[in-house]
Amino acid sequence: MLDIDFSTPEEGILKLKKVVNIRNQMGGAMYWNFCEEDCLELAYKLAVAGVDKQTIASIGGWRSNK
Repeated sequence: MLDIDFSTPEEGILKLKKVVNIRNQMGGAMYWNFCEEDCLELAYKLAVAGVDKQTIASIGGWRSNK
């Protein structure tokens, strides 16, 4: 649904901030959940790319299990 592909971790972090912002503006639960799925997929890709999980969690508003 949202653009979650990136070339560098820095670009991915910027995109995560953007999709989290979009997610937070969603009014209905169904639309929020669709955006949340994209946010989580992007967060996973960033974690695999080596981005600190605390950084990812703070952007997304999630707790980190670090």
